[in-house]
Amino acid sequence: MSNLQDRLQRLRSTSPIQPTEKITSDLSLPSNSRVIETDEGSFVMRECRYSLDHQHGHYTMGQLVEGYDLLSRISKRFQSMKNVLSHKNLLFFDTETTGLGVGAGNVPFMIGYGYYTDTEFVAVQLFIRHPGEERAMLLYFYDFIRSFTHLVTYNGRTFDWPIVKNRYVLNRIPFADGELEQLDLLYISRNLWKNSIISCRLSNVEEQRLGIRRHNDVSGAYAPMIYFQYLADGDVGPLEGVFLHNEWDVLSLATLAIHLGTILGGQLDLTQVNTDDVFRIGVWLDQADLHVLAEEAFIEVLNRPMEKKRRYLLAMATLYKKKKQFERAVPLWNEVAGIGRVGHALQSYNTLQPLIELAMYYEHQCKRFDQALDLVEEALNRAEKRQANRRLSDKDRLLVEQLHKRRARLMIKTYRGIAGDVDLLSF
Repeated sequence: MSNLQDRLQRLRSTSPIQPTEKITSDLSLPSNSRVIETDEGSFVMRECRYSLDHQHGHYTMGQLVEGYDLLSRISKRFQSMKNVLSHKNLLFFDTETTGLGVGAGNVPFMIGYGYYTDTEFVAVQLFIRHPGEERAMLLYFYDFIRSFTHLVTYNGRTFDWPIVKNRYVLNRIPFADGELEQLDLLYISRNLWKNSIISCRLSNVEEQRLGIRRHNDVSGAYAPMIYFQYLADGDVGPLEGVFLHNEWDVLSLATLAIHLGTILGGQLDLTQVNTDDVFRIGVWLDQADLHVLAEEAFIEVLNRPMEKKRRYLLAMATLYKKKKQFERAVPLWNEVAGIGRVGHALQSYNTLQPLIELAMYYEHQCKRFDQALDLVEEALNRAEKRQANRRLSDKDRLLVEQLHKRRARLMIKTYRGIAGDVDLLSF
């Protein structure tokens, strides 16, 4: 009975654990690792320390010391999120798990994380040699993370963190993370680079945007298989690659945060960035309420040759329209409309939109109904030429119907304006 009472007491306990470290050279453990002994059991810890001038790709680890303060704007809900007050408040987090789902059977056999001290960046892996060590590892990790305010991940908000939280529930460990803000870098990476790189997997972002190239890396997809093989035969050799892979993931998370902080701080040389990336950077900066920097990005797009900037002009005009900055939107609509007056572009329905936007501007903002009518007529002429060459889609047919309704309305407004002038002259 006393044993049962002791076990129940341990399950209820939420007090910080007091670990003791035992350095070992046991060949059954990964290199540079040690065993952590706690009242709840033991697990393995591997720790690597990097100086702040350590180069990882295009950046040194210490560059985040100056560029952390705007990182909360990575999140779409940054206005309600607490600010990052120090680079030492950031915890870079990644896991290696036994599967790809988020169900009860998926176990994080390795929890990787990184953090800053005053003088270095520390990358850590917590590893369980068998499922019986999971509880001790979870308690240690929970006690450690309490000093951090922001969790930085790559798809961690929907994958890694829910899995870890689920393991606390299954191990009956009280767990509260309401004060820990989430900065998931996957979503902003997709927004910035989904059109310019093949895939937004972290390894691709590393290579194509951060200047990081991995050599002989073990893919994370093979980690579960390697771990199960380790459980079967105890051979730690293949696990070395999994530890290194996780360590590099943590380092790259910090480097990606530095890169995004560089963008948010207006320190990225946009002249060396491809046009699609510059446009998407401008949209992101605008959403992050950094409007001066956003405008610099949009100006850079406009300075590019026509063949490179053409596809972004209408989208930029739409952004200016939403802000009621018509003095900037109208020249862009005119420029796009002018493209449709020559060559094969005349038959493209994409060239109708700037004409419609200009027509709405002159009708509603300027009350120049005759000029708006001319633009609608031009749009209908283009639509007729398009219709002569191919069958209209349902979307195109609806657009033409709307143009006819707009023309009829504008004809009435124009007639009333002319009639009013005539009456006034007669008077």
